[in-house]
Amino acid sequence: DGGPAGQGVPGQPCQTHSASRHREGRYLGAGWYALGAVGVLRWIDFRSLAHSLLAMVPLVIGFVMMTGCLGWLGIPFNPANMIVLPLILGIGVDHGVHLVHLLRQQRGRFVLDDATTVAVLLTANTTTASFGALILAKHQGLQSLGQALTLGVTTCLAASIVFFPALLTWLTQNSPAEVEDVREPAPTPTKHDMAFPPGTPHPVQPTQPHTPTTRTPPTRDICP
Repeated sequence: DGGPAGQGVPGQPCQTHSASRHREGRYLGAGWYALGAVGVLRWIDFRSLAHSLLAMVPLVIGFVMMTGCLGWLGIPFNPANMIVLPLILGIGVDHGVHLVHLLRQQRGRFVLDDATTVAVLLTANTTTASFGALILAKHQGLQSLGQALTLGVTTCLAASIVFFPALLTWLTQNSPAEVEDVREPAPTPTKHDMAFPPGTPHPVQPTQPHTPTTRTPPTRDICP
């Protein structure tokens, strides 16, 4: 099946290599499309370019940590796990969106409450458990996909719970605290006020007629 020299080497290996390069390019294009779609949706939600970019911070930190862990563990990117790029973009940005919404609701210095922490931990753990099951597959491509997704979701979670709240606290350390509205307690209504709801005119109590009283002068004892 060989051809003349200078015309390339045909056959199954070349087709496989060409198909792999083609898939890698498509996965990278899908990642850029996903990044653009996520950016548009965040701007529609926040209506603020600053908050939209701020919500991307946990994703960027988590993605950098993921690539470092993959290189440290010797797990290269391949046509099987390249699909992790658009998936991590959609999964990792959720935590930043929740925390920025919490930031917009608070006044003063940022404080990470328990409800948001539990919600972020639960969603990340369920996603990690579902994709982590792919590590048990016998196919090496599925194994590398499960490893990359598990590392990506875990690093994005660490960035969202550890680094991003510290950054928000530092950014809002000089923000004015919310002034509490201190008011005097309302007077306790009496039985007479409870019998007549607000807005109802109270009946005029009848007055007793005034009767003049006569004072008799004191009697003096006349001594004989």
